[in-house]
Amino acid sequence: MTMPIVKYGHPVLRQRGKTIDAFDASLHRLVDEMLETMYQADGVGLAAQQIGKALQLTVVDVSQ
Repeated sequence: MTMPIVKYGHPVLRQRGKTIDAFDASLHRLVDEMLETMYQADGVGLAAQQIGKALQLTVVDVSQ
């Protein structure tokens, strides 16, 4: 499931991301959804803030 990407000016883009303490099943799902969203947008990286989540989390694919 792709997620909406927030635009410049959205308040979450100015928030400090929370530290992630444990990689559990819900975080794994979030990472999968972020990757799907990133690929759908033809991106190479996506930060959690860009999908409205204030977390210190980024997905990147530099395989090309």
